[in-house]
Amino acid sequence: MASNRLQIAISVILFGFVSQIASAQTAPATQGTGATSAAPPSSTLRQSGSPTKVQDNTGTGTINAPSPAAPRAPAPARTARERATRASRNRQSRTNRNKTIEAAPKAPESNLKVGTISFRGNKKIELDAVTARLVSKTGDEYNADKIRNDVEALFRTGYFYDVKVDREVSGGTANLTYTLVEKPSVVEIVYSGNSDVETSDLQEAASLKAFEILNMNKVREAVEKMQKVYEDKGFFLAKVTPRIETLAGGESVKVIFDIQENDKVKVKRVTILGNRNILDGRIKGAMQTQEGGFFSFISGSGAYKQDAFDRDIQLIQYMYFNEGYVQVRV
Repeated sequence: MASNRLQIAISVILFGFVSQIASAQTAPATQGTGATSAAPPSSTLRQSGSPTKVQDNTGTGTINAPSPAAPRAPAPARTARERATRASRNRQSRTNRNKTIEAAPKAPESNLKVGTISFRGNKKIELDAVTARLVSKTGDEYNADKIRNDVEALFRTGYFYDVKVDREVSGGTANLTYTLVEKPSVVEIVYSGNSDVETSDLQEAASLKAFEILNMNKVREAVEKMQKVYEDKGFFLAKVTPRIETLAGGESVKVIFDIQENDKVKVKRVTILGNRNILDGRIKGAMQTQEGGFFSFISGSGAYKQDAFDRDIQLIQYMYFNEGYVQVRV
């Protein structure tokens, strides 16, 4: 009887020991699911994965229990911390780099000085005439705005088709080279088609001279001045057309003014309408525009001039104002 009790006690003890081994086996899985239980510190599980042998004192044999892998610390949590730390370090590194870039001083162009200033392509324009237009001088601080203004100033002379500037930096100086494309020179000026107006009168009005650089602005001004000469002589319908003829080589041109005089615009009759308080004769006598007559070719009367006609309108209004008719309309 006592022997049976002893065997039962041994079996109970052995069963409890096996239960502890089974609990240790399930501990890692519990940790993976977020449970708070853990294996006891004195666990005898072997990491080799071979079965653990438990000796039975009763001599009935051994009980084999599978040996689970050793428990590991929660890797995801540790990896997340590492990622957070690494991201924080990266942000700090980028911030430091940005601060370094912002703090880095820019290389100002004001440290450059204007060195040599040279010109290419100016064959007919004297060097002194070109340099006199420039604001930038050798030894001045290099300024891009001043260089741009210098290029515009050269264009405004009317002597060049194109102006380009190249900069070559050597040490602390900027050497400037201007490349110029000159306009051709005028070798001859011809007035064609004028019969009622002398060529000398047209030349005096045009103010153009041979062997000057072609300047289209001056050519257009000459056309307007010659039109005015024809209007003053009664050729209100005269037309002056400039024409540029390029000579051999392309470095010189001939300027030709084709003139179509047409007939004079003559005043055949002047009629005053609506005047009840000032007589026709008084108004016509004050006007510069007069009717043509038999001796018009001598006196010059009868020629229509736009400027004279405009002045006559103002004169008639002034006459009525003096008579107290301030609301008169002509």
